[in-house]
Amino acid sequence: MPIELIFYMALFIVCGGLQVYFTWSLNQWPARWVPLVPWLLVLALMLLTGCESVPERPPPPDPAPVVCTLPAGLTEQRTEPVRPAGDYTQRDVATYVTSLHAWGAEGWRRLAAANQYSRACEARHTSTGD
Repeated sequence: MPIELIFYMALFIVCGGLQVYFTWSLNQWPARWVPLVPWLLVLALMLLTGCESVPERPPPPDPAPVVCTLPAGLTEQRTEPVRPAGDYTQRDVATYVTSLHAWGAEGWRRLAAANQYSRACEARHTSTGD
């Protein structure tokens, strides 16, 4: 509600109240409502000023998020190589480190494939307008 409208409403209430008080106190029954007509017109004009304002347009909605489900082979967790335990040799340690390196490299390859799949899916959806 604009601040001007609050001021005019307060002015209307005070002046209208005084008008009613003095009109009724003088006991002028036939002319009791005639002086209130201008105040009622002012009230009607104040209430119609709200119809003059135009609300601002809401911002456009955000684009729908692109949801691309990764294939199952890219999301499943591979088992980690078994650590050598107990009495182990240098060969056991070398085999473990080699298999751990291969396990980690495979994980990075799957991560790169998941990234590539997601980018291709996003490009596919943005180019078609979905």
